[in-house]
Amino acid sequence: MTGYVSITPARVRALVKELGTTSTASEALRTRVRELIGQGVDSGGSPMPLVTENLPFGSGASGQLRGLAGAATDSSQAYLRRVTRFEQMMQAMKDGKPAPDPQTWFNDMGPVDKAKVDAATKAVKGVLDDFLLLSKGDIDNVMGQLGGLTPAELEAVLADLNDKELAAFLSRMKDGGALDGGLDDNGERELLNLFGSKVSLPVVQRMCKVSEWANGYFRPSLKDVGGNLSEYRWDPITGTLFAQGKGENGGADPTDVDQMSIGDCGLQATLAALAKQNPGLLEKMVTTNANGSYTVTFYQDGKPVQIVVQPEVLRKPDGTPITGFGDRPDGTSPELWAVVVEKAAAQWRGGYNDIQGRWPGDWMEELTGQNSDRTDAGDVGSTSEIQKRLDAGQAVTFSTQSPKDHPGMNDLKPRPLFGPHAYTVMGTDGDYVLLQNPWGSSEGITRIHIDDLRKYGTKVEGVDVN
Repeated sequence: MTGYVSITPARVRALVKELGTTSTASEALRTRVRELIGQGVDSGGSPMPLVTENLPFGSGASGQLRGLAGAATDSSQAYLRRVTRFEQMMQAMKDGKPAPDPQTWFNDMGPVDKAKVDAATKAVKGVLDDFLLLSKGDIDNVMGQLGGLTPAELEAVLADLNDKELAAFLSRMKDGGALDGGLDDNGERELLNLFGSKVSLPVVQRMCKVSEWANGYFRPSLKDVGGNLSEYRWDPITGTLFAQGKGENGGADPTDVDQMSIGDCGLQATLAALAKQNPGLLEKMVTTNANGSYTVTFYQDGKPVQIVVQPEVLRKPDGTPITGFGDRPDGTSPELWAVVVEKAAAQWRGGYNDIQGRWPGDWMEELTGQNSDRTDAGDVGSTSEIQKRLDAGQAVTFSTQSPKDHPGMNDLKPRPLFGPHAYTVMGTDGDYVLLQNPWGSSEGITRIHIDDLRKYGTKVEGVDVN
């Protein structure tokens, strides 16, 4: 036979059913073998040590049947997880949502070691009593047990907890009990990152449902952001983390940035500046985990801080995201890196309001781990000073004053300057500075004279990204 064979979800589910039948039959045969050997022993026979030793788990007849049953069960569960994932993604595409990254279509979590799951579950349930002292040893034991599990095993542990137990466990680990505290800030982040980077999105969503702490971490708050954002809801998102569009120098490009609803122009202008000067830096900073989540690395006092981001985005009912996506090279799958970094920043700092109104120089240090170079705009002598920074490999931004104090900003031609606002410095042209507004590539380039930069600006900031 030549050509392709269509594999439909229905065919895979039929295979899963047959594997389940095989598993049941194997377990029944194993039970019968054990009964027959037991009858022989009860009748006065002498059991062979090798056989009796291997009845439950080993290489004897019963052990082999148990292995076949276990393999059939593991295989059926793996196929079921995969086909369910495929069906969910196909439904999302039918609903007009972006196509997923093919690398995540058939993500499988592997088999489960029941002994490890039981030990970890026992450790987790052992810390639920609020009146017992939660010692460092207790915390280390739980973290060690959970950290040594595969994704499937970790999900199995959480499945052994009802909602009340799961909520109590998370609360206990975060705050401790009546006698002492729980995890410190780093430990809290480590525990949630562990779950977020391994278990599937529905499991994380369950955690968010039962725990305000988990919900606040994985779904940063819009409180105090300003504006009418009440329509936005969390919605699963699939797409490509980085995509090199036509004419771009790398997967990350300044045109991928589109600020939209959040007042974080300092972050967005900085991301575009980094993408212009060194797109590879961003591709190392944002990585994809096996479960479809993302890990973003920031820096605090020069030390790396990792934040795990779930594949969810805030959207309006009509599908409009709270922050714009990048390219759609295949016409459907959006580029996600800028959206993921923004969400990670909000998770890290405590909410979307906490990423608004910050200087680009602060973001430069937290995104790269390097000190930023800040100059008052009025002290910039010429465009050549700015060009030297760019030529030396710096990512450079420009921040403006408020038009309330400088109404002439609104009258600049061919494009006005907005403020207070942050722009990405794209280059120079004689006595003019070329700026990109982080409101999206459709804004084009804002071209201002060096005198206007000094008059209407606050700071020119840069960071070495060589």
